[in-house]
Amino acid sequence: MSKLTQIDEAAATVTKIIADSPMYAPIPERTLLALMLYRNHGDDPGGFLAACLENDFVEACTRADSANGALLPAIANFINNRMPMTSYGSPEVVRRWIKNNGLDEPK
Repeated sequence: MSKLTQIDEAAATVTKIIADSPMYAPIPERTLLALMLYRNHGDDPGGFLAACLENDFVEACTRADSANGALLPAIANFINNRMPMTSYGSPEVVRRWIKNNGLDEPK
């Protein structure tokens, strides 16, 4: 699957999530898109989201831009309720998820 197709599919998922769960609407779409690409394909989510996924919210606070920093509780809620439990919780878990391509077949 091409990267463009992956992005298009992730964007469609984000649109559906926002429609189904308006409480996530304040989270920037780029943040939700990065989380979907991480979940589905093991894409590196970047420093801020990696810190959130690793359960390192002190680091997340230092890496957040102003939009995401104000929404850390909503992002934490999204991760807890919408991400596979095996995709977050520690740096080791996040590294393994990326190495194994997320929900895609392992490399």
